[in-house]
Parts: sequence; structure tokens; C-alpha cells
Amino acid sequence: MDVTRPTYERAILLNRLVSRSVCRARAEIKVPTHSAEELIAILNARRIDGRAVEFIDAIDENDEDKRLLHMATHDCLRLTDIQHLNDGPARYVFMLLEYIDASAREFPVFDVSTHSGRELKGNESERGVGSVHLAIRLPNEGAYDDGAYRCCLEVSPRFSRAVIERFLCKQLRRSCGHFEYTVETSKLGRRPKPKNYKYWPRLELMADISTSISARSQGLKLSQMVFTKRNEKQQAAAATDITHDDLLADVEIRISAKQAPDDPEERGRWIEKVRDWYQTRGYSSKLFYRAPAGAKGLAGKVRHDEAAAADFLLCPREHIVIEGDPKPWHSAGDQNMMDALRKLLDRDELWEPNA
Repeated sequence: MDVTRPTYERAILLNRLVSRSVCRARAEIKVPTHSAEELIAILNARRIDGRAVEFIDAIDENDEDKRLLHMATHDCLRLTDIQHLNDGPARYVFMLLEYIDASAREFPVFDVSTHSGRELKGNESERGVGSVHLAIRLPNEGAYDDGAYRCCLEVSPRFSRAVIERFLCKQLRRSCGHFEYTVETSKLGRRPKPKNYKYWPRLELMADISTSISARSQGLKLSQMVFTKRNEKQQAAAATDITHDDLLADVEIRISAKQAPDDPEERGRWIEKVRDWYQTRGYSSKLFYRAPAGAKGLAGKVRHDEAAAADFLLCPREHIVIEGDPKPWHSAGDQNMMDALRKLLDRDELWEPNA
């Protein structure tokens, strides 16, 4: 007897995980960057220690034990599982992320035989939870590593790219604080001397701008790009003054997309070059879009489900079919899901700039 196994479809966002470092040094000083493999190992160490948790809208505590007490009253994101696969054309890392909803303590069920429903309620310490997979493709050992990696993310209202990126960056900062590096500096013709600078590693989720704007934007047009750098060092004195006073100030640069070329492919490449130029110099970026009818685009704070909806609209995406019943939560990485995500990571045509 032939029994067909159930299947379900899942939407997947195609992104790039970018490793970069931010620093308060002058823009011309190049900041060291770390490989994703090294930074993921830091995240995994926190997961093993049970500290890989970030809370939504909670008071940030430096004390780890005090911070974890927020889990009973605040929504949080938690790194549950990390699996590595060193096989094939590249290496792969699969992360399982949980979203714990502190307000969800019961859920309804329906009996199809009696046509009656009821609510199941957890105990005092149980909360609602869901999970998604994040798959990352790394170069093989010894191969060229440019710091940008293909990655796939399951679509879920609770797991916006902004929430996940914040989780990754905050966890890295909690674990290693800052790094230091030394450069030889010279000023006004004086002898060069070593100076130490602090920098912070980050893992950021980037959509393929050239792809999403030229082929998949569905009518959305880029309005402007805003680049911000906090505590940038500025000179308070004029160039002819004998004494120079340095001060720290926030810098914001706005670039109108009207300057971009008219051709969609050239426009995408222009936007990507401008964004990369500023981000490598420590600026954070925001992209503002204009709706086809001229309505305002997304800006400011939005709810998590609205941010996830915006991700679904703006990011390149694919759909995969998974065998089995759909589950909103997994205690460990699902093998069928990881196999399907790996196939997407290996499909080169999905990652071409003008696909």
C-alpha cells in the first residue's frame, strides 16, 4: 500500500551575513575584521553556558544572572542549537533560534470528532515558544574569505532580520566587549608612534540590494539612504590654529536616491557601492523606500510582525517543500529543513547580483 507522506511549504529569505567591525577611530584607519567562523564560535560558547539570550524591550543588565531573570516577564530571543557540516563545495553552519513569548501561556485546540474546543494552559513557568532555522555558508578552510556569506532564514512574524541582527551583535558585545589593535600614527610631521584603538565585531544581515531593487521590489522605489556614525571624532579648531581640540559628535549623512542612474541594474550597483563605502568606515545604514502611489515608506519603530512583513517584501526569497507535518517549534535543528536550506545556499543562480 502506497502511503504519501505529508508535506508543507516554507518561505525562505535569501540574505548575506556580513562580518564587520566598528570603531571610533578616524575614517581612514582600517579596522580589523574577524571571520564568521570565529564569531560563531563565540556565540556557541555562550549557548553552551546558557547565556545566549536577548530580551525585547527589557532593562539591560550587565549582570548575567540578573539579566536572565527577565525571561519570566519579557519576550526574548534565544540561541538553542548550532550544527556544523563540513562536506561538499563549502562548510555550513545551522543555527536554531527560539522566540519565547512571555505573554503566551495557553493555546486553543479543537476536537474534530465532538466539534468542541478548549484551551490548554501551561504551568506557572511555561511560556509560548517558536523557532526558526538560520543557515550560513562558509568558505572551505584555506579558501578566500571576504567576510560576506550566503545565508537563508525561515520567514516568521516574530523573527525579523532586525531582531536577529540585534541578537547576534549584542551577544558578541556581551562576550568579548571590545578588541584592541595598534597602528602607527603621525601628526604634524612628528615621529610616528603606536596608538591603541578599540573596535567591536558585528554580524549583520544584509539583503542583496541590487537584486531586490532591480527585479523583486514589486513597485517599491528607494527614496534615500541615511548613514549614521556615533561619537565620530571631530576637530574643533581651524587648520591654522596651533592647538587642536578634538571632540566627539554624532554624524548623519543623507543621500538622495534621485542621484542614482536610471537603469535598474546600474542603480542597484550604485546603491550597493555607496552603502558599502560608508559601512566599511563604521557608519550604520538605513534605507527608506517610497510606495508606488507616493505613500510614506516604513520608518522609525515598527512592531516585530510588521518588520518581518517588510523583510518578506524587500528581500529576495524562495519557497521550499518539507516532508512531515509543519511544526512552529523544534528542540533541535530539523534535518529535513537543514538539507533544504543547504540546497538553496548551493544554487549559484540565486546569488547572482542581477538574478
